[in-house]
Amino acid sequence: MGRVLKIVLVVIVSTILLYNAFHIVQQFVFWRQAEQGQQNALDIALGTQPPEDDQPTVTLPPEPVQPATEPPTEAPTEAPTQPMDDTTRMLLDMDLEALRATNPDVLGWICIPDTVISYPLMKAKDNDQYLYQTWDKKYSKYGSIFLECRNSHDFSDFNTLVYGHNMLTKDMFGTLSDYKSQDFYQSHPSVYILLDDGVRRYDVFSCYDADVVSNTYRLVFENDARKQESLDLYTSKSLLETDLVPSVTDRILTLSTCTGRGTANLRFVVQAILAQKTERAG
Repeated sequence: MGRVLKIVLVVIVSTILLYNAFHIVQQFVFWRQAEQGQQNALDIALGTQPPEDDQPTVTLPPEPVQPATEPPTEAPTEAPTQPMDDTTRMLLDMDLEALRATNPDVLGWICIPDTVISYPLMKAKDNDQYLYQTWDKKYSKYGSIFLECRNSHDFSDFNTLVYGHNMLTKDMFGTLSDYKSQDFYQSHPSVYILLDDGVRRYDVFSCYDADVVSNTYRLVFENDARKQESLDLYTSKSLLETDLVPSVTDRILTLSTCTGRGTANLRFVVQAILAQKTERAG
């Protein structure tokens, strides 16, 4: 009887070990797939993919933007814009149409400088399609970064929602939880969104845990009072100390991910205000 029990225990332990090993290998495969997919998207968007014969090519850097040294001959029709930073310049060099040759659902690109967050931004007819599908239409638990399907594609809504998974590897939106640190916020104050018409820079003003049925996820605002009610929630719950005070005339970007604590209705959000828009030349 004792021998039979030992055999049973060995079988159970072996099964558990095999299952765990399979799970670890599977997670590694998904991680590598996500990493390679991200790099492939970046190469396509920037035109840096090597040719099929693997021969090196020379890619000329973009011509530097020369600052104006003399006033224009005619009065400007708009207020002068701020100097273009490196992230904005990099994003403006991206070819979104090249990505759409692989998947027409590519809406733009999202980037938080000096983090792993630099991904194609997707938009589908529902919020399920890109939960477990990469930008290049492959199955993955990493999914994609995608826009709330009810939001306007031009980010003109008062509150625009963008979703992504909270991965243990810090990929996708796994980095967002780092905003709980004031030091991290100060080193990463802005989120950049590239769309067809140019680059939008959003400055972070809040982060906190949010219930999915709270005003954080409200998309329809009947009047300014409703907007202010939501703004009061955004700021009162914030874990950050910032000098930014959003108003009802601002445009809010809400980045949403799971908390990683297994709570079904709770999410972690990072919110930012539209601070600058740099339009594409021509």
